[in-house]
Amino acid sequence: MSDALLAADTPRALSAAQERQLAHAKRQHAERDAAAANRAGVSLGEIEERQRGLHTDLFSRFEEEERTHTIGSGSAAALRMMQAMGYTRPSKPLRPDERWLRSRGAPRFGIGHAELSRRIASAAAQESGGGIDLSDYRSRSSAAARARHTQALLRKARNTCRNLDEDDGEEYSPLWLDPTMLPHTHSLYQPSAITGDNSRGYDEDERLLAWALNDAPQDTRDTAASFLSLSADARLELTIAQLRAYNYCIFCGHRYESAEELAAECPGATEDDHE
Repeated sequence: MSDALLAADTPRALSAAQERQLAHAKRQHAERDAAAANRAGVSLGEIEERQRGLHTDLFSRFEEEERTHTIGSGSAAALRMMQAMGYTRPSKPLRPDERWLRSRGAPRFGIGHAELSRRIASAAAQESGGGIDLSDYRSRSSAAARARHTQALLRKARNTCRNLDEDDGEEYSPLWLDPTMLPHTHSLYQPSAITGDNSRGYDEDERLLAWALNDAPQDTRDTAASFLSLSADARLELTIAQLRAYNYCIFCGHRYESAEELAAECPGATEDDHE
């Protein structure tokens, strides 16, 4: 039975069967609200208050208050501010934004780096599901040697990526973050298989990590945490992809003039292609 029944007018008395259907629909509606509240970690009363707020037409409320001469100074000031900022009544009702009601596990994507955020979220989903195959690496070298090689290559790629990003006007990217520079007690810390600091030094790494995980907007914090939770192999793959967007190959050690030149002269996107 759809929710439309709950909103329908009932000008005549309902039959016993219809009353049972209506009661059943109301129970289902309440159960869905309670389940949504539990997923979102808020009370059912808070959900109801937020839903009322999301569906409130402020222009209609202000017009009614003006018509009945009950508009207060706060409402009048709010209306003038909205009008001064260019807000007008939409031609049709807008769909309320209820993203706040999603479950804790739902992914959130950044604004400035939406495509990069999607790639990071995809890599995290693959790793959690065992989607990344490392058998070729394991067949060629020991895990310790592979870790040292990957982290050394990742450090070089990360530093190059940051230089190119900054030359392009970027002020931040999650690809600049290094989980091996976190305190050992941090939940996202990963041990380093190589020695030495990044080219910017420990203080700069600490400042950048503190901002990305604690002070940045929520979507940026979520993307940063997702990226830092990835394995070094996955972080290296994402960083190499970003470098190639700049027509730079980490294995060639060269930035090509164009994407066409990169495709024609670079052997490929992987290290194996360059052997």
